[in-house]
Parts: sequence; C-alpha cells; structure tokens
Amino acid sequence: PWTGLTAEAAVALANADRREIIRGADAITRMADTAFRGLTESVMPKLTNVRAMIDNAERQGFLVNNDLSVAWTRPAGISDAAAEKFQEATLRFTRQIRDAAQEWWAAELQVSNQMKHDGYTLGSSSFDEGLRTSKPRYRLIDRTWKQDPTPPPEHPISRQQAAAGLQD
Repeated sequence: PWTGLTAEAAVALANADRREIIRGADAITRMADTAFRGLTESVMPKLTNVRAMIDNAERQGFLVNNDLSVAWTRPAGISDAAAEKFQEATLRFTRQIRDAAQEWWAAELQVSNQMKHDGYTLGSSSFDEGLRTSKPRYRLIDRTWKQDPTPPPEHPISRQQAAAGLQD
C-alpha cells in the first residue's frame, strides 16, 4: 500500500478529476437529451409535413423545384379552364410548401437557440457565428489539430533488415 502525503494528494487529484469527468458526462447527456427531444418533438414532425406536401404535389404531376416553388407544364389538349385551375394550384402548393418549410426551419432555429442558451454549440462555425450570444461551454466537434499529424515512415524496413539491425 502507498501511504503518505504524496499518496493522499494523488488520491485527492484523482477524485477531483473523476468528479470533473462525471460532470462533463452529465452535461453531454443533458445536451443529447435536449437535442433529441427538440428534434423528435418539434423539428421532425414539421419536416415530415414538408416532405408529405412535396410528395403529394409530385404525385399529382407537379414539379417541386429546389427553391420549393411548384411548377406545372401544360400538356397538349387540355382546356383553358383546367389549365387555369392547375396554374392556381401551383401557386397554392408553392405557398403551402414554403409556409410549412418556414415552420420547420423556425423549429430547427428554436432548438439550436435553446441549445445555445444552455451553453452548447454543435461546432459549425458558419452557422453558429450569427446566433452566438455567449461563449459556449461545450464544443462537440473540434476540427483543429493540436499538432501536425505524424507522416508515415518513408520506407518501411524488411524483416531481414530488422534482423540485421538487431544483430548489430
């Protein structure tokens, strides 16, 4: 057994480190729970709604563009009255899909802002910079190198060279 002041100091430091690690693990668990609840309760239902609207419009023969505008190409032989109804439907679908997409985006921002308020950041600096109100306490992704990665050796040696080196 190890005794004395050095042993007591080492145990005290180890206990302090252990408590800090547990505190960090608890914070990460709380952050994960917040993110999961935010996504499953508010973001995913709204995203599912947007996807359902897009699928519905495409099943009816409309084209949904990347900017969420809805387009329709008039087929030959369709009456003017029917074409007008389809054109009105493109405007209605565009408005509905864009409104639903704004609700989805607002839900994502709300979850992100709540996590920022709680002191968490997801590590995407281009997204976070405009919304950051305080310095984050936890950072999930660190894209910086502490030191340059070690390059591989230029020419690995063969077993024979290694054996010859051991004999020397």
